[in-house]
Amino acid sequence: PDMTILLVLPVAVAMSRFAGRCKHEQFERQEFLESVQKNYLARAAEDPARFVLVDADRDAETILDFVEKSIRATGR
Repeated sequence: PDMTILLVLPVAVAMSRFAGRCKHEQFERQEFLESVQKNYLARAAEDPARFVLVDADRDAETILDFVEKSIRATGR
């Protein structure tokens, strides 16, 4: 892809968002989430022209506005 939008959220915040649910999926373990995030951030560092990092700890409207502006800035 020409652009990969990566929503970045502290693992602790992600964990708190689904803490109230009764059933947890296998991937909803802190160690696993930290490993996945580390790998994605490493890929983003290797190819910064392709990745747009988005602070996903913001409200949905702010995130949407940022993503929309990022897409429009590419001229595609």
